[in-house]
Amino acid sequence: MPWTYAWSPSLLPKPQDWRNQIDIAGFYFLDLATNYSPPSPLADFLAKAAEDNQPVVYIGFGSVPVEDPKAMSAAVRAAVRKANVRALVSVGWAGLSSSSDNNDGDDDAAELKQADDVILIEDVPHDWLFTQVAAAVHHGGAGTTAIGLLKGLPTGSSAQSSPCGEARVGYPPSL
Repeated sequence: MPWTYAWSPSLLPKPQDWRNQIDIAGFYFLDLATNYSPPSPLADFLAKAAEDNQPVVYIGFGSVPVEDPKAMSAAVRAAVRKANVRALVSVGWAGLSSSSDNNDGDDDAAELKQADDVILIEDVPHDWLFTQVAAAVHHGGAGTTAIGLLKGLPTGSSAQSSPCGEARVGYPPSL
């Protein structure tokens, strides 16, 4: 069965032991920013960060499920506070809720949602989003890695099985 991987062979060359039906095609990019207008809560969040001269960091989970969403929410919350940044948290498959209907007000996801320095987001074109943030920490998928590099954004991942991890350009898992 043929497989095609969408990362640059300059970042991570094709291993010599891979068979001929496996290819590395290079990065590809979607042009979605042209017609995109952010929803008011996101636009307001970014405007307030700019007004306060505070950097915004993207934190994304993509297709990585999180075993303990409450613990992850607490870790994100602590990291944002420690770094003194604002964060756009893309929920992906992490199990974090971006809807008040799914929160009873007692869990850490609700705390993230209500924080002034964190906003939970879902579908936002990365080609637009990555022009709005100072850095990106993400799941290490090929598409997210590609757009971060294209936009010249400090970008990395702790996912060691990703193109970032394999090329040793991500953050170590202990961070």
